[in-house]
Amino acid sequence: GFGKLMALINVLYWNFSGIDSASTSAGEVRNPAADYPKALITCVGLITLTYLIPLLSATIVNKPSYDSWQDGDFATIADQQVGRWLAGWVAVAGVIGNA
Repeated sequence: GFGKLMALINVLYWNFSGIDSASTSAGEVRNPAADYPKALITCVGLITLTYLIPLLSATIVNKPSYDSWQDGDFATIADQQVGRWLAGWVAVAGVIGNA
């Protein structure tokens, strides 16, 4: 319903907030017309990998089943499959990524 639409709008706004501030530092870059597209494409690629690698790894393992995933399950899966050290890194990365 309407609540889900508002949640989607909120997430989209949060994801794109800050994209317009790239122009603020354009004067500090030697060739912004060439460098900005390269940087944006590189960032999109790296961000996609940082989402896909853990998601694919957790989906392949599928314990617990992806149908029952809840908040914090990436850390649980990391703990079960690799160990506490990776679970700790996943938790820290989640905190830093949402700061």
